Amino acid sequence: VAARDVASKFRALVNVFPMTTQTQRIPVMPIVSAATRAENASYSDATPDPSSALLSAKDLGVSFSAGRNFTEDTGFNVANQLTVVAGGAIGSAEDSQIATSNGTAPNITESLTSATITVVAEGTGGALEDDDIYKLYYALSEQYRREACFFANANTLQDIMTVGDSVQRPVFLNAVNAPVAMTDADPAATGRLLGKPIYEISSLADSKIFFGNPQWYALGNRTGIRVDTERAVGTGLRTWVIDERIDGRCIPTAAVNTNDAWREMDYAS
Repeated sequence: VAARDVASKFRALVNVFPMTTQTQRIPVMPIVSAATRAENASYSDATPDPSSALLSAKDLGVSFSAGRNFTEDTGFNVANQLTVVAGGAIGSAEDSQIATSNGTAPNITESLTSATITVVAEGTGGALEDDDIYKLYYALSEQYRREACFFANANTLQDIMTVGDSVQRPVFLNAVNAPVAMTDADPAATGRLLGKPIYEISSLADSKIFFGNPQWYALGNRTGIRVDTERAVGTGLRTWVIDERIDGRCIPTAAVNTNDAWREMDYAS
């Protein structure tokens, strides 16, 4: 579990909740505005949309096999190390599923890529400029922007780093200090863009940037990490299956398949 939680970037950010059944419904959350009222008057009705989005738990895990002699002759607890490796792989797979699942089983129900998210058009097709990042930032409503983050892959982060002004000074990096990388994966790097955290998600496509509040993505846990093992008597081969059951999707706002808490840009289009 610890190895999974270290490897997964999204898990610490999104809205994780326990799934109590194989399928679970995610309600549509209303967009409301508070207001004053006169005595004996009524507030505007903000009853949530009765429709909902469905989650259905999917298995996500790994399988290992090792011979009896291999496990006996290793100088450390190989079974323990395999669980650590498995946890890291599961965490990385969670990030990939949340970012790019196509929604077709056995993949999780909805990812950022497959969700219906408003696309912000860049100024010049095929080129990234500083104005494009500003457009993406302000395209997100203020109520979601406070806790929003940027998500992109390494190539896209490199493009953001090289955005320059009229004399090619970097716009989004401190031009006075020594050059640093832009990523969350290195404590010596700059992990923020316009003051917001930016996360490197390797499975995202080049030139695609997501900006949104991760708390408006629901990740359901049907089980914790499960470890099953068995040994073949004839060969002595031991097999481990380490997995979990999860599903996820963007939390609808106002109506099913609307996701006002997220915006995206693809500057290659």
